[in-house]
Amino acid sequence: MTARSREFSLKTLLLLALLAVSLPPAVLAGSVVFKLAASQEATLEAGVRQRVDAIATATDRYFDSVASVLQAVSMSISLQRGDLGAFRTTAQALVHTDALAGGLALLSTTGSVLLEAPGSASTDGLEADARDAVGEVVRTGQPAVSNLYASHDLRNAAVAVAAPVFRNGALAYVLLTLVPAAELDALLRGQHLPSDWIAALVDQNGTIVARTRDADRFVGRPANAEFMSHVIGESGSFTNVNLDRVDVYGTFRKSPETGWLSAIGLPRSSLVAPVQHSLAWLIGGSVMVLLVAVGIGAWATRRIVAPVRLITAAAHTIGEGHVPVAAPTGVAELTEIGRELVKAGERRREAEAAERKTAEQLQGRQRMETVGQLAAGVAHDFNNLLMVLNGNLEMLEREPLSPRAARLVSAGLRAVTRGDKLVSQILTFGQRQMLKAEPCDIEAQLSGMFGLLQTALGPEIPIKHDFAAPGAISVVDKTEFDRAILNIAINARDAMNGPGVFRIATSLAANGANVAGPSIRVAFSDTGAGMPADVLGRAFDPFFTTKEVGHGSGLGLSQVYGFARQSEGHVALESELGQGTTVIIELPLSFRKPATITEEAPGRAEPSLIGLTVVVVDDTPDVLDVVTATLEAVGCTVLRAANGAECLAILSDHCERVAVVLTDVMMPGGMMGTELVGRIREICPNVPAVLMSGYAQHQNDNDVLRKPFSSRMLLNAVQAATRKRGERA
Repeated sequence: MTARSREFSLKTLLLLALLAVSLPPAVLAGSVVFKLAASQEATLEAGVRQRVDAIATATDRYFDSVASVLQAVSMSISLQRGDLGAFRTTAQALVHTDALAGGLALLSTTGSVLLEAPGSASTDGLEADARDAVGEVVRTGQPAVSNLYASHDLRNAAVAVAAPVFRNGALAYVLLTLVPAAELDALLRGQHLPSDWIAALVDQNGTIVARTRDADRFVGRPANAEFMSHVIGESGSFTNVNLDRVDVYGTFRKSPETGWLSAIGLPRSSLVAPVQHSLAWLIGGSVMVLLVAVGIGAWATRRIVAPVRLITAAAHTIGEGHVPVAAPTGVAELTEIGRELVKAGERRREAEAAERKTAEQLQGRQRMETVGQLAAGVAHDFNNLLMVLNGNLEMLEREPLSPRAARLVSAGLRAVTRGDKLVSQILTFGQRQMLKAEPCDIEAQLSGMFGLLQTALGPEIPIKHDFAAPGAISVVDKTEFDRAILNIAINARDAMNGPGVFRIATSLAANGANVAGPSIRVAFSDTGAGMPADVLGRAFDPFFTTKEVGHGSGLGLSQVYGFARQSEGHVALESELGQGTTVIIELPLSFRKPATITEEAPGRAEPSLIGLTVVVVDDTPDVLDVVTATLEAVGCTVLRAANGAECLAILSDHCERVAVVLTDVMMPGGMMGTELVGRIREICPNVPAVLMSGYAQHQNDNDVLRKPFSSRMLLNAVQAATRKRGERA
């Protein structure tokens, strides 16, 4: 007889049990009823605890995200230089972002307000109300969250989040933003609790910060004294009469980061009613069973109870996050249920893994997007500064100078060039740099880097390669690719910290795992110490580094990540402690051939522009001065305008006289450069316009003069514009 033939259907077993009546099952039925009732109540209580844990976790993550934004802002160039005037402009722009919409303030380490950019939350009494958060930042050097303060009006109640600003390794300022209590109310509502449940957040002073029901009545008031008397330890449950005079059962959890309480209360009737209903149903059912199946024998009972226990154990295993083991039960239907439970456990494990991966990817994209937005703004301001420096230095260079002064000017111009490259690097790791992509033979590019890599690695670390993709082409920015390779090599050298081996291997994939279509994989491996899991998960984060202060910027792998993403590729890390690290860059294959390098024609001499009338439009006075001086030095007549309206007024009187208009693209608070060009074409169709921009999105636009530009680039652009005017005429 086979195992399959020994199994019986549940209906057959019950029929056999009925025929083999021996002892009344009253005792068994009663114990099952009470166990199920207790289990159902325990399950509901566990569900409440899980929901309060979710609220506490969501609240901590929200404050962590705000603190992360503040820490990123603390690294701004103006703050690091102590230039509070420049930072005021940055702060006023940042309060228009979602993360800092409540307002932004810079305080001294004693709590005095140095500057503030008001947002949606009131800043009345800011110094006194935020004193606890500022004191905590000064004491620990870490971000801190204040208790609730209402600023004399509960509708403007808010919480302060503060973060340190370090300069030269010392605490210099405290950055602070305000989170309106309404934002925390929205966070609670986002948990989608049942309508008769009440959730609340309580700060360290015992004050209600947010509440899902009647927030306008209770936010800012002390929490129920009876409830606070139950708050012992980090978490727990309680029963009491809440502020609505309702007898409730609830649970709480105290955040280890903020010391706040997250609590949920639900009417005790909601807790007891389902149990009472189940008890009534089960008791009635038991009575029916007793009447029908009096005297079910022990054999039949064992054949039913044992398989049920196996299924219960399987369900419990799934509840703990594991996959149960399939086992025959002796009952065909229950065996099939067991198989389905195994499949359900496997599907749940796969779904949880996919959800975790998706969440990690989303968080990574959000972090990089935040950094990218900050990088673009910094690049614009920095480009304007470089523009002014470059122009003034070039004008000085034309003056009669002593040898020492000439060397100083030359050093200044080289610094401007390095600054321009630094802006490009910042935009790269923020994924805002416009790459100059072109077909590239990957293995040839790698081979051409061997000399530089060996110098960077040192004599104790030889390079070994295993190339298996000859002639493979991908469309990339060669300069950024070289920079990514060098960053990986430097990280490998530091990880090995002595003798080791640096390996480079290439391979082809018909269908890349992370790239659509065929791809080439380049793997860079070292024999260093490897990374623990927590470091591996943050390795691509901007500014994250495990090196000592002053020995690493935390931008190397961020640049690699930005290069791969902007090249429509993918980058991954594989590492274990003691086993070294492998960086894998996967790039899409291309069938375009690399362009043949031809000798560039020598540049033309500086054109003669004597007598031309040029209108220059820019909202930055220093930029206006530099461009004006450069044009006047070659004989141009310059008419200056600070905005589009002034430019149009000039053209209305001098349309026939003007030869060309130079205008900035981004002019906040008024007409943008592109709109101005359109208006010029309407009123003076024969006057050409040249756009100037320091913004990242215009970095690779052939029709835009990118800041910082040299005097030669400026004059060539004006000459080209006047030549086009002559061709149209």
